[in-house]
Amino acid sequence: MKTTVIDRELLAKAIYTLSRCDFRFGKYLFVTGTDPFSVLCGLLARESGAAAVVFCVDSAAEKQRMERMGFTAYDPELDETASIVRQVTNGRKFDVVIETTGQLAAYERLVQMVRRGAAVALLVGAERPFYFHICDVIRDQIRFVGIRNADERSCRIADDMIRTGKLGRMKQTVQNGV
Repeated sequence: MKTTVIDRELLAKAIYTLSRCDFRFGKYLFVTGTDPFSVLCGLLARESGAAAVVFCVDSAAEKQRMERMGFTAYDPELDETASIVRQVTNGRKFDVVIETTGQLAAYERLVQMVRRGAAVALLVGAERPFYFHICDVIRDQIRFVGIRNADERSCRIADDMIRTGKLGRMKQTVQNGV
């Protein structure tokens, strides 16, 4: 059996991101990537009582992997956006979106999927994402949050989760999806 190791820095960054988005019990989360950071955000959200966590995938293999982990997977090439939003959120739309791909097509889709006042976390690297000028146009409708390294509080929470063994179910979920 493959051993799953959850990186402390990545865990702290995921905690920090959900905290910045004011993620709480009962909210709907949409994640545009399936990289380790994105998966950790989804796992933490589910453990925190998310009403639903949906991942946007770009291949049948990714869709199967996310479904094995117990998530709803959405392929924009095969699934209609409006249908997924209605089905998963009962027409309410998503409260929080974590956008890690940096692709303009993903950004354009997520604008259709979020409710007014939703938090959208954008992965911010060394370069300013090319779609930030669009963000300025709808800033009054959506709250944009930059994703960067975790703060000290998030690091302490991650250390506590690791020390007390609270990651057991999350590790098992990741192993099932491998």
